[in-house]
Amino acid sequence: MKGISQILGFCCLALALSAAPPAQAQSLKVGVFDAQAVSENSEMGKRIQAELTSFTEAKEAEISRRQERLAAMRKDLSQQSLSLSSEKRASQEKDIQRLMLDLQSFQESASRELELEYGSATNDFRDRLIATVASFGRDEGFSLILDRSQVAWAAAVTDVTSGIIDRFNSMFPVGQETGE
Repeated sequence: MKGISQILGFCCLALALSAAPPAQAQSLKVGVFDAQAVSENSEMGKRIQAELTSFTEAKEAEISRRQERLAAMRKDLSQQSLSLSSEKRASQEKDIQRLMLDLQSFQESASRELELEYGSATNDFRDRLIATVASFGRDEGFSLILDRSQVAWAAAVTDVTSGIIDRFNSMFPVGQETGE
């Protein structure tokens, strides 16, 4: 899928260059930006990453707590195994099985929640990034701005990543997103 979008990008660029009269081709202003760098260096990107990290760490801590409780129950059963009645041993084994199922369910749920949070954050960030690039491109007179991941080579002078980051930060200041 990525290969197709790269080929499409190159075809669009070739069409734009070949369709323009020679005088316009010379004034064609092309830029590239690093979307990953925008994500890592914009204020919103940093905030989203911190939130996702915090969410993940909280879920991991809860999983660890549950695993420790399960290990403690297993250890208790093992230590008391000879002194317990068969009914009491069976009851504790059943409790351990329930806790194992609960842990497994929690892990699966946490994984799905993380996927949802990551997907939502990624989609929101991508939409804002597209709006930012479009605004930057119009205001700065660009004919075409491409994501660096779609470009085989570009001269350093065409890199507009820092301008995109600045524009992103000004368009979407942290704390002023919808829903806050």
